[in-house]
Amino acid sequence: MPKRVTDSESAIQATADGMVPVRDDVVRPQVPIILCRVVYLGPARNKSVALPGRIMIEEFEQEAGGAKERVKEAVEAGISSYDFSSHDSRGRVIAERTMPDTSPANLKGRPFAAVEHLEHVRYFYLHRDEAQNKEFEVLARPEDMQRLREYIRTTERARRIENTRLEEVVAGT
Repeated sequence: MPKRVTDSESAIQATADGMVPVRDDVVRPQVPIILCRVVYLGPARNKSVALPGRIMIEEFEQEAGGAKERVKEAVEAGISSYDFSSHDSRGRVIAERTMPDTSPANLKGRPFAAVEHLEHVRYFYLHRDEAQNKEFEVLARPEDMQRLREYIRTTERARRIENTRLEEVVAGT
């Protein structure tokens, strides 16, 4: 989402030939926000995962006494912690954090966390345990699946290209 122009900063001024200066908010890649449910499939009763990046929420008031607008943005700064604990400190099941009985059999009663940061969704989707089994199941709304699929595909392609270039530099070619 483009950054709002405030009173303290001027709008982008074009030169006579129509060129405008490139600003950081134009070049910085924007990570889309999609609300997903990530279900932990592993055996641990108390599992937590900390990942770099977080969701920043800004509130803007339209006019004095007017409606407030909330803007969410995924940022690289900070850390997000996801708690997949299924039991509390006394050993009791935390019903609010477990999948309902109406879920598919493989997910019923499993702990879950809501995840909005798409880079974190990508991590959970691709993560495997030591035996190369999926450790998490990602659930998303059908209307978000295309955007999720496209994000994972393009970021993985970019990572493969970057790894190839690094291997070439290390090999000295």
